[in-house]
Amino acid sequence: MSKEIRQQIAQQISKYRWMVFNIVDKSLPPFSYTVGLKESFNHAEIIISALEKEDAHAILNGIGNGIAEGMQREENVLYDDILDDRPCYFKAVLPEMYEEYLGRAVLYYENSDFPVLQCVWPDQDSQFPNDKGYDGVANTFGVYPPSKAVNRLYIRSLPRKFMLLTLVNRS
Repeated sequence: MSKEIRQQIAQQISKYRWMVFNIVDKSLPPFSYTVGLKESFNHAEIIISALEKEDAHAILNGIGNGIAEGMQREENVLYDDILDDRPCYFKAVLPEMYEEYLGRAVLYYENSDFPVLQCVWPDQDSQFPNDKGYDGVANTFGVYPPSKAVNRLYIRSLPRKFMLLTLVNRS
């Protein structure tokens, strides 16, 4: 079964250059991540959490489109071109978190030897996790502890040129 799933992922990456997986689990905020950016562009995979799947999908594809055009996203750099009304930055996700949260990426690469960056966004008052006065979702996995709270982030709609896949954990 794993071999068949890996083959399906490989076919989609061959066709679209990357995929976005949206994970919905009752015990955690929703999160989404890419698979294929490392393979196609030698760039870290990207994960974002605590957003509606459509918003996360659009953001990740926007990031992917920029990477496809040659842009590199780096850790600890503030970016104001990703979200409409607020900046964000990226933090490296610890490889020991991959198995739990990035299962399809681990399956595809057949190991945990690939980089992943977490897109971290601020609360309504532009405070980031670990800032004094932060009052939002701990919207990171492997960087800050995840929270069960969900803070809706309103963003512009980006074109969806790539496959949308949603996995639902019903346990």
